[in-house]
Amino acid sequence: MDGSKRRSVLMHESTSLTVSRCSVAVQLGGEMGKFFSAAVDALVLTLALSCFGAGVRADEDGARLFRNTCGICHTLEPGKNRIGPSLAGIIGRKAGTVAGFDYSEANKNSNVVWDEAQLDQYLSNPKQFMPGTKMIYPGMKDAEQRKALIAYLRDPK
Repeated sequence: MDGSKRRSVLMHESTSLTVSRCSVAVQLGGEMGKFFSAAVDALVLTLALSCFGAGVRADEDGARLFRNTCGICHTLEPGKNRIGPSLAGIIGRKAGTVAGFDYSEANKNSNVVWDEAQLDQYLSNPKQFMPGTKMIYPGMKDAEQRKALIAYLRDPK
């Protein structure tokens, strides 16, 4: 396990478990039988593994991130714009150039060519990266999520 993320399992008298962004804590009294203690231990471990798995998926599942975060306004279909422009082929494309989309002047005049580094900066805080953009998304603060999303945008599967 990655040492940078705190994970601990203490069983019986005081059962607590912390996994990445998810934590479960159960306090057991000393009078509680071994059967119930073991059952609670198993439950806590199951919950923790579920939480840990969700964190891993959140860090790695670019398709899910796109669908749940970007797909509300954008599509990956070429030539199909929604509230936001199509993001098909965004890597290597000059900002503000998708046909049929009404971009802000800031976007059209930015001279940005989207690469992984530019997208990472933009996605972390669009309005700071490009003042005057129409994009209302506040930004994706988690760097691992941005990395997964950008990898998906580069090569949607």
